[in-house]
This record gives sequence, C-alpha cells and structure tokens, in this order.
Amino acid sequence: MINRTPLYDGLVNYVRENNVSFHMPGHKDGRGFSNITERPDFKDNILSIDQTEVPGLDNLHLPEGIIQEAQEYAARAFRSDYTYFLVNGTTCGVYSMILGVTNHGDKIIVPRNSHRSVAGALILGGLWPVYYEPEVDIAKGIAVSVSPQKIEKAIVENPDAKAVLVTNPTFYGTCSDIEAIAQIVHKHNMVLLVDEAHGAHLPFSKKLPLNAMDAGADICAQSAHKTLSALTQSSMLHVRKGRVDIEKIEFMLRLTQTTSPSYILMASLDLARFQMEEHGEEMLDNLLNMVDDFRDRVNEIPYIYCFGREIIGQHSVADFDPTKVTINFKDFGIAGTKIENILRRRYKIQVELSDLYNVLAIGTIADKKEDYERLYDAIYDISVKYSSEREVKDLPQIIWRMPYQALSPREAVYEPMEMVDFKSSEGRISADIIAPYPPGIPVILPGEIITSDIINNVLEVKESGIKINGPRDKKLETIAVIK
Repeated sequence: MINRTPLYDGLVNYVRENNVSFHMPGHKDGRGFSNITERPDFKDNILSIDQTEVPGLDNLHLPEGIIQEAQEYAARAFRSDYTYFLVNGTTCGVYSMILGVTNHGDKIIVPRNSHRSVAGALILGGLWPVYYEPEVDIAKGIAVSVSPQKIEKAIVENPDAKAVLVTNPTFYGTCSDIEAIAQIVHKHNMVLLVDEAHGAHLPFSKKLPLNAMDAGADICAQSAHKTLSALTQSSMLHVRKGRVDIEKIEFMLRLTQTTSPSYILMASLDLARFQMEEHGEEMLDNLLNMVDDFRDRVNEIPYIYCFGREIIGQHSVADFDPTKVTINFKDFGIAGTKIENILRRRYKIQVELSDLYNVLAIGTIADKKEDYERLYDAIYDISVKYSSEREVKDLPQIIWRMPYQALSPREAVYEPMEMVDFKSSEGRISADIIAPYPPGIPVILPGEIITSDIINNVLEVKESGIKINGPRDKKLETIAVIK
C-alpha cells in the first residue's frame, strides 16, 4: 500500500513554512474570515456545512429559498439588478455572459490579451472575435488600459458586432474609462461586458476606482476569492436588466456550472458580502493606508519603483487600484522572476506573480501592517545585497500587424492539425497561441495566418530571453498549424 497523500501533504507543508502571503486567495490563509466577528464559527463548521440540495437548503440552479435570498442581498451590495453565485470560478461567468448575449457566428469585440476564458467562450459559441490592443507601457513592461476612442473605432468598423468586452481593472491595477466606454457602446446599441475579476472590492470604497456596474456595464463577472474573503473558485456574475436577456443568461449559467454546487463556496460568498457591507469601507481604508505608506518607503530605495496613482493619464489609464502593488526592478537590473525566487527562498514571502521587470503583490483586507514591514525590509535588503548583479536588458519592441483571421477559433480547434517547423510556417493557419510575456499580448491565435513579420519578430523576442506563452512546443522550434 502506498502511504502517500502528496497533494494534501504539499499544502500542509506550504502552510507550515509560514510564508507571508501576497497572493490569492484574498482571505490570506483564513485571516480574512477572522474579521467576521458576527459569524466566528465558519472555519469550525466548514466540513459540516458541506451539504447538498435537501429540503430547506434550496438549489443553485432553481433558487427560491436561502440561495435566492443570499443572491438578492449580494445584488443590493454590488448594485446590480441580478446577482448569481458562481462555484466554477469567474471562468463560467465569462462563458455565460458572452454566450448569453450572442448567437453562433456573431462578432464580439474583445481585448487581444483577454483571459483564456474569453477564448473558451469564443470556441464554445462559434463566435468571430474582433480584437483590439490595449496600450502597452514599455518602461514597465506591462499591458495597461484601453481608450474609449479605440473602442469606438472597433465598433464603427464592425457595426454588426453584438457586444464589447473590457478587462477592468487589469492584473496590475490599471483602469480604463468604463463610464465613457459604456456610453459609447450603448450609443451603438451594443452590450458592454466587463471582466472585473480583480475588482470585487471596488464597490465598497469611494477611494477606489468606479466599479463596472456603477459605471454602466450591462454584465460583469467578479472573482470574490481574489480580493475578498471568499474561498477559491467563488465568484459572482452581476447583471443589469434592459439590454440583456435574463432567461438566456440563467440558461447559460445552468449549462456551464456544475450540477453539484459546493455549499461551502456559496456560504463563503454570502459571508464575504456580509463582511464588506458591514466593515468593508473601514477595512479598505486600513489597507489603503498600509499600501500607500509601503509605496512611499519603497520609492525612496534607489533604482526600485512602485508605481501608483501618478500613472493616471498615461497610456489611457483613467484610474488606478492601489491595492495592486507592483514593484518594478527594471532600473535595478535584476529580473522580477529572480526577485520572486529570492523573496520566497530567503525571506519567506510569496508574491502573486513576477515578470521580466516586476513582482506583483496583491493587497487585501486580510493583510497586516507587519506583512508590509517584512516585504519592505526584504526589498531594502535585496537592494543592498544584489546591487552588483545587473542582468536585465531593455524589453525588445514587439512590432506586428494584426494577422488575418482565416478561420473562427472554433473552426481552428476542430480542424485536423500538424506540427511544422516554426521558421518555415509562413502562410499557414495557426492552431497555436504565441504570446510573448511581458507584455502578454498574443501575436498569433488559432485561425490566424502566420506572416514572415510575425516569425522574425517572435524569433527576435525569443532570442532576447522573453518567455513565450501558449505554444504546444515550449521551445517554439515547431508550431501547430491547420493541415
């Protein structure tokens, strides 16, 4: 008999390391729930409340009792007309809102660097994407926001599109002008969808950017587990009546959600909403004070930069969420990926992600002042001990034209494919994704024709050491194409 439980043991061992958590989930090792003093027994009851649809406990797919009541409270808190609990993560919310406002063969306007769930919805719905590119901040090595003018241009050029999707805020906290975008989208009789996965906390503080529903979005999907205290995979879909077929949205939710929804996850959504309604503004004020103080101190360290609200007005950034703490090491000369490893190995601090220039720490209401003290002390110590190890070069400029879409994403997925030499793939229809990271914007997607410019640019970027996300062949010596 194999006396091993590798997954469980690995999780327990990670917890025992006592790392400072600057990553999801937002409850930060359960600390977020300790702030719900009115319901202190959630962690004690977490196994016993793992129940199913017995009488009195309602049914997520046909709610008319306690689930319906909890969702109505959430709609009030998040200022929507309808709110739906999601137990398959925000991914199923993105699927449902896209599929719920389109029909097979329709066009939809989406960002080129959308979350992979958007690509999944395009495939499931047999939709034709019209891509727009977000602005890129070359100095920081990140994709940021999109201007209302760029959205309107895409709409004018594609008046038969049914909807526009915007990601807001971005992973790095940059925000587009959703209010202006909503007015433009509605002027052209289209529906505005917002992937607000990183913005579930926004409705609870006037010091934070305007949330999607208040800005005029028709539907938005939020990951309550990212920035609130809900458990991982717990999300919400918020809908405004008027331009949306509510029954079709609900049908798509039944289609994309499990028929065995977790009552633990749903209860965590109910508790997270309660916590933010009762204490959210105060807790967010405390968090904002901590992150603002941290930024000020880090920005006194030579060659290290933690950007904040001063980026508003640059690269179409209309607002900024300061709870996303991005520490930029470009001028210091050490890759963010190496800094992440150093933080974990030497200082027991785990950040959310890193890239060539940056490390990103996610701040939530579960954070403590001493967490930011430890992170600052570690950054300062690194600035002293590693100042002679410069290795990062400037990010190569990625120059390319939007490729021609020969097949829809769905058609490309179901066509027979083969692997060919990447350098000789000019003129072939790609079945792969190639997305240099940073900044994470795909230069080729399934169904698009590969050009010589794309090949040459990708090879140059690859040679510089930039990571290439997406292709089946991680070395990108070959690429999948349609036969």
